[in-house]
Amino acid sequence: MLHSLENLILGRRISSVNALFANTALRSSAIALFGIFEPIYIYSLTGRVESALLYSLAVRSGALLFCLPTGKAIAKLGFRRSVLVSNFFLAGLLIFLLLAKRSVWFLVPAAVFSVPATLFYWLPFHILMIDDSDHGHLGGELSFMTVITNVFHIMPPFVGGLLITFGGFTSLYILAIFLALLSSLPLFLMPHHRQPKQLEYLRFFRSFPFPKLSVFIHGFDDFFSVIVWPIFMYLVLRSYEQVGTLTSLMLFTVSIFLVLIGHFIDRGKALIFYRVGTVLSSIAFPLRALLITPVGVLAVDSFHNVARLSQKLPFDFLVYQNSPKGFEYEYVIIREMFLSLGRLTAAVIAFWALRSGLPWFYLFLLPAAVNLLLLPLRELKP
Repeated sequence: MLHSLENLILGRRISSVNALFANTALRSSAIALFGIFEPIYIYSLTGRVESALLYSLAVRSGALLFCLPTGKAIAKLGFRRSVLVSNFFLAGLLIFLLLAKRSVWFLVPAAVFSVPATLFYWLPFHILMIDDSDHGHLGGELSFMTVITNVFHIMPPFVGGLLITFGGFTSLYILAIFLALLSSLPLFLMPHHRQPKQLEYLRFFRSFPFPKLSVFIHGFDDFFSVIVWPIFMYLVLRSYEQVGTLTSLMLFTVSIFLVLIGHFIDRGKALIFYRVGTVLSSIAFPLRALLITPVGVLAVDSFHNVARLSQKLPFDFLVYQNSPKGFEYEYVIIREMFLSLGRLTAAVIAFWALRSGLPWFYLFLLPAAVNLLLLPLRELKP
């Protein structure tokens, strides 16, 4: 991680990764302002948790359907233009979310814009990390990128909670739109990168192993952490300000542990951290449903996010390390497909469970149980 910080500050290695560091910092601030509040916002517009799940279900379906075509579009546009396109779609998404206050039907174009905003950013992001990162310090660079994301996530939830409390969602989304557009500026400093070759999805499937189950389960877990948990937290706290403040405090706590995780990953401890993080994450999920106080929310949320990052960072490290040479682009795109499939499956099950009146405790037991399937990790070589 110190290696990454030195490169960024001193500019010794001017690369796409360094430009992404700067872009991620600004983009993270925009997303952090509204990210945790997005499912809560949709719930507040409709008065139904199921509406937020349906919105997410539509977005995940779109991501699954358009993953392969988007990969080909990125091959033609190039990485820099693709990330730039994603930022403008992100701004459009925020505008439609803002307009949804007037009519919930604006959530339809918001969901449509959310798909390219996600795909045109994360697909080039992962490809560039595989291509341009210093593989001797890959764990440090991954943790550094996550630290940047977390650091620039720390204040925005707190600020967002205050903005919503005193100025409503309008002021929140206007500031987020400005930051989303501003995050495009570092892209003009990004050096030209080689264009992706002709993508061969079918040949990739036939020729190379791929960790289908592991990636699917990570997507399944992600849905409950990013969509279901914020809604439940709001139902417990009933305060935008408290949701934002506790999220900011949690991110501050987690950022401290990220440095250690990246350090040990680079020293061959990825598999140990992954398995310990998997067990702890499975324990923490059902604990969330038992929370009734702000202190409990902060303690369990911090514990769970440290556990998830102890699992997620080593997994990303192993995914990057195992990418087949010459087929990095196909590898990343297929990975995104299985992540989307996992999130979509989780959205369908969560929607059905809540419609059936299943208690929240049993709902959070689902990702806890599914997570334990990751323990063997036979699909990736350490």
